[in-house]
Amino acid sequence: MANRASLLFQELSRTELSAVIQAHFPHAEVIDYSLCDGGLFNTTYRVELLEKNHFLVILRLGPVHREVLMGYEHDMMKTEAHISSLMHQHGIPTSEVLIVNCKRDLVDRDYMITRYIEGIAFSGAQMDSAARFAIEKECGKYLRRMHEIKAPGFGRATDVLFGKGYPDFFTSLFAEFDDLCRKSSVDGFFTKEECDEICSAIMRHKEVLVKCNSPVLCHGDMWSGNVLVAREKSCVSKTDGKYSLAAIIDVDRAYFGDCDFDLGNPWILSDAFLEGSGLTREELEQPDRLIKRTVAAMIYFFIEAYVWHAQYRNEENAQNGKRALMERTLYLKTLSC
Repeated sequence: MANRASLLFQELSRTELSAVIQAHFPHAEVIDYSLCDGGLFNTTYRVELLEKNHFLVILRLGPVHREVLMGYEHDMMKTEAHISSLMHQHGIPTSEVLIVNCKRDLVDRDYMITRYIEGIAFSGAQMDSAARFAIEKECGKYLRRMHEIKAPGFGRATDVLFGKGYPDFFTSLFAEFDDLCRKSSVDGFFTKEECDEICSAIMRHKEVLVKCNSPVLCHGDMWSGNVLVAREKSCVSKTDGKYSLAAIIDVDRAYFGDCDFDLGNPWILSDAFLEGSGLTREELEQPDRLIKRTVAAMIYFFIEAYVWHAQYRNEENAQNGKRALMERTLYLKTLSC
């Protein structure tokens, strides 16, 4: 179900939704629409249209209460359109963006319309272990292909594409930690002492982090919920495991930096994923890579803590994210500089 507890979530009226669709598909009739499950940041609808034929689109509306957004979260739809185009050019299956409107003329929110992709989230698909291995391996292959795409600067793609890139990997990471620290300390969710501890742990490894001088495209939020799988037509049941990868989606948090930014994500490093990406666990444990991946994991958990606290209003998840962040902060301090 959609997360109505989220501070960022707000449904459209039928009149508002029709106005948005008619503005871009003036000859189409809205036959039906439904609110999509999940979605903590955007409010998302599946819309069935009739022009000459029936066709489906996805309408995603940006958040309300934009005052609680992180710095790079303000222009993510325009960013996603750019990154999706890049991915298509390099043979990586992803969403096809049809419309991006950030004028806030029809509704007071950014919105995006994409072509509907037949499939379900990999995280919710029922399949046997062999089928799951195959999908995870393919994810590894495509993420490696993303990491072969050279980027124009360091930082969140939103920052770099709109004139706020950073000179090196360290500076881009530290700027994001600084933004998170400032926002998280407003209501005391993080104390100044905790923020100082996080920042000092990262400063210890500045020499390693500043070495990266060739930024590449990183997904920035790669996990099974952002992978769509399609059941093959030969399937006779929901559990017979015959699925194929349909798309890697939600690239609005893309990051331009070292590939270890993606590989610090603690949710993706299965044996299958590593096989597809051509990596070994031994490579990932090399001292410099371990430092970079640990700092990246700290970013992921800091974001998790902040958004659950300030945006999605679930304190249990927020505290879990904070605990994981502080554990990795202590661990980072034990790593040799």
